[in-house]
Amino acid sequence: MTSSLLLTGGGPGGGAGQATPPSSPAPDVWLKADNYSAGTGVWTDAGTLGFSPSQTPGATAPTAVADSGFKGRPCVRYSDTQNLTGSSMPLANSRAKGTLMIAFRSRDTSPAGGSVFSTTQDQIAWLSDGRASLNSADGDYGRLSAGATAGMLSLSGGQLATAVYDGTQASNALKLRVWRNLVEETLTYTAGFVADAALPATTFAGGSGVFLGREAGGSGWPQDAMEILFWRAAALTAGERQAWENYLAAKYFTKATKYLVVSGDSNGVGSPNNTANPWPLRVQTALGWSGLTNSSTVGYKLSQGSASPQFTVRDDWHAAQPYVVALGTNDLAVDHADLATLQGLFNALKTKLTAARYPIFAFTIPAAGSNITGADETTRAAYNAWLAVQTGITVIDVAAALGDPTGAGDANFEGDDLHMTDAGHEVVKTAVLAAFAAAGY
Repeated sequence: MTSSLLLTGGGPGGGAGQATPPSSPAPDVWLKADNYSAGTGVWTDAGTLGFSPSQTPGATAPTAVADSGFKGRPCVRYSDTQNLTGSSMPLANSRAKGTLMIAFRSRDTSPAGGSVFSTTQDQIAWLSDGRASLNSADGDYGRLSAGATAGMLSLSGGQLATAVYDGTQASNALKLRVWRNLVEETLTYTAGFVADAALPATTFAGGSGVFLGREAGGSGWPQDAMEILFWRAAALTAGERQAWENYLAAKYFTKATKYLVVSGDSNGVGSPNNTANPWPLRVQTALGWSGLTNSSTVGYKLSQGSASPQFTVRDDWHAAQPYVVALGTNDLAVDHADLATLQGLFNALKTKLTAARYPIFAFTIPAAGSNITGADETTRAAYNAWLAVQTGITVIDVAAALGDPTGAGDANFEGDDLHMTDAGHEVVKTAVLAAFAAAGY
């Protein structure tokens, strides 16, 4: 999944508000921009390690900017040639575990590299050119996709980058994982890099000291850095990572976007004749929301939905993020599932979405003519009646709204009595908008 979220500030000088960090786990290195003094060139570490990089004030030291443009909070501004240095590296062992988290904005759309922490030999990096590493210079770099890198380098938007390295995991692709703006990115490993299994179990080499910013004799790091956090021996769990990311999001970024999430079947993608404008897109357009994740797939079922990787934890950067479950037709028409099976599948999905803090909107299963008959039709009616009395969800009765394709609802369905016509997509859009309005969206 890729992120379409553009983070914005609260405008110069305003809207800072309060943001309370989690109590644990405490970062080993915690560099906050308001703890940097351009007069002394020291960035005082608020973490447990006391790693406070510094630089002689002057051209090679980054500058302190009082208002980063993100909720009126300060940043430490780096050019290509600037860095801070420290005498000890905040990494216990490059083959152990680590988590790096940075709230920043790029100041160069085509940087050559540069890293967060580096020595003459190794680096812990969220690199400016779309690479990430929490290991030694022997290899183990993961490169983001071109699209993700371009988004990261957007000069107009802030970024929250998180890299988690778990040295106990089995493969290169899993040892290093990267999230950008709360969405996990797929990393590719360039052929020239050493395979993870071949990396030596060595500590991070100090060499001539530690650099924060421009590497020793290497590439610059042109960034506005608002906050840098590093856990040198901990791969944060999903809950820990999200808690710290949400703290940073609340501190620096505005809940400007409203985002619709949909999981459905072929009707969710408008198959076969409305693929250019299916009901999820119509809902998004009518609301004027900036985001839509439509994971609908032809043939999709509740049995697949409950195990889908799409159902990740919602984030706190969106002002609204309802999740619409529009599944069940194929479970009946193809699998001939009984009532207990449908209930179990929905409850499994509900449990995941509830844990992920999504507001859940669930469709009833519409009539489907000859596609759902006999015992399956009896199950459909029983399931819809059961769904209507479930707690913790909002039911959207699309079955009633669309009607019977062999009767009053004929105009809402194609000739197969299964897929919706343009009129049917409009009916569903209207039903969803009514449910959202009642819920306060």
